[in-house]
Amino acid sequence: MLTQISKKIKSHTEEKVFKELPKMKNKEFDIFELDKELIELNKELKDILEYNKIDFSKEEQDLLNKYRDTKIELSALKQYYNNSVEKYNSYIKSFKRILTKLIKKSKKKESFNIEKEIEFEILKKNNSTEK
Repeated sequence: MLTQISKKIKSHTEEKVFKELPKMKNKEFDIFELDKELIELNKELKDILEYNKIDFSKEEQDLLNKYRDTKIELSALKQYYNNSVEKYNSYIKSFKRILTKLIKKSKKKESFNIEKEIEFEILKKNNSTEK
């Protein structure tokens, strides 16, 4: 899709668009590297479209709209992925704690209730001063 958009923009301007795009086709990326490259290309496209007031045909405008819709969909999918990763990472942490607890045969320990002791002391002092 970016290649098609690049060709359409080149037909309207003298600018060299998406100079890195041909190199990207032959390069292997992991998903996060690819995302970074696409973010850079999106910035470049935005700058070109803002700088050059291009009068696109209906077909070209439809292609740009499809591209924008795809970006929105990708953004939603990335958000879903990130939420899932957070849940997974949280699960792993809790699983490790449970596993450690089982191996060490740990039991829940009691803690002091400081607030009640402080309240008791205050009440005790108040009662002794009133007498």
